[in-house]
Amino acid sequence: MSAEKQTCVLACDMGGTYIKAACVLEDGTIAGETLMIPSRSDGPPEAVLDAWEKTLTTLLTTARKNNLAILGIGVSTPGPFDYIRKTSFMKHKFQSIYGIDLEKEIRGRVKLPDVPFQFFQDANAYLMGEQRFGAARGIQNCTCVTLGTGLGIAAMAGGRLLSNGRDSCYIAIYRQPCGDGILEDVISGRGICAAYRKLSGDEKEISAKEVGIRARQGEQAAVDVMNQFGTVLGRGVAFHLVHTWSELLVVGGQISRDLCLFEDSLTAVLRKDGYTGPVRAAQFPDDAALYGVAAGIIAYLHVN
Repeated sequence: MSAEKQTCVLACDMGGTYIKAACVLEDGTIAGETLMIPSRSDGPPEAVLDAWEKTLTTLLTTARKNNLAILGIGVSTPGPFDYIRKTSFMKHKFQSIYGIDLEKEIRGRVKLPDVPFQFFQDANAYLMGEQRFGAARGIQNCTCVTLGTGLGIAAMAGGRLLSNGRDSCYIAIYRQPCGDGILEDVISGRGICAAYRKLSGDEKEISAKEVGIRARQGEQAAVDVMNQFGTVLGRGVAFHLVHTWSELLVVGGQISRDLCLFEDSLTAVLRKDGYTGPVRAAQFPDDAALYGVAAGIIAYLHVN
């Protein structure tokens, strides 16, 4: 009798620059290589769909080479997006595929197995990945903020994602008023850069990563910027954490690598406002969304 095949999910993270993708096994192992396929988000429909065809064709080849049975296909994507109808309503990127049924278009190009094909909001996917395999493993009431080019948040209660009723995050904190703009203007990579230029008086272009490096080296302006970042982030998420009875805050995204630079100021605000749980950096800052869509497909199959 032949050994039973291992199973995997074709997991994809749909970004404006790249589609990141991998064959993720049920235990979180990645079979083969993680793909980075240019997503052509500013291109015509044919270019975007060509990217998807290349991505999924390559994943199918990887699954076949590794003798893997495919459980489903999961995609993490930002919004606006109709996760039920599998339709993008983004205008800031992927404009050319606005309003089209992505699953239908992709299946029309690639011979895919008859398995579930699900789309997940990107912050939700990130939290699902950390909750099943990473920093929040086994914790039923938890929240994750994703910090990078933008600001995202997702939460679970009783092990279930909290939703706004449209399969998106429960609360979109990025739009909270902050100063003369919104919270995302401050709590993001561009926010760190703007704050550093203002505080240091240096108008040269600088990346958030470089600000972090300077803070680690003890440069006072950079240290102050990161402390201020933690304070403002704490004010933005404290009510959410208390309101959802979260027992853990996971900090994810690229900026999570610098959590040590703003953890003290963040925690001080959270404690003052009633949140008593720990704050942890994401275990998989780059790949949590891939693990999350795999977790989402596995959970869907168990329910259905």
